[in-house]
Amino acid sequence: MKTTEEIQAKIKELENQKLQIIDVSKIEGVQDQIPVLIDSIKFIDKNINLLKWVINE
Repeated sequence: MKTTEEIQAKIKELENQKLQIIDVSKIEGVQDQIPVLIDSIKFIDKNINLLKWVINE
């Protein structure tokens, strides 16, 4: 069973990954991929929010 600290660390890691995805979307040559990346970011953000809700319960 994961401790609260481990879960919070994982959420922080996932939040950092979300920022990395945003940075990747600025790289030349992936402009046609931006809508897909935006959908991925939204999906990740929903999962982060869900994990935060579970932890706070």
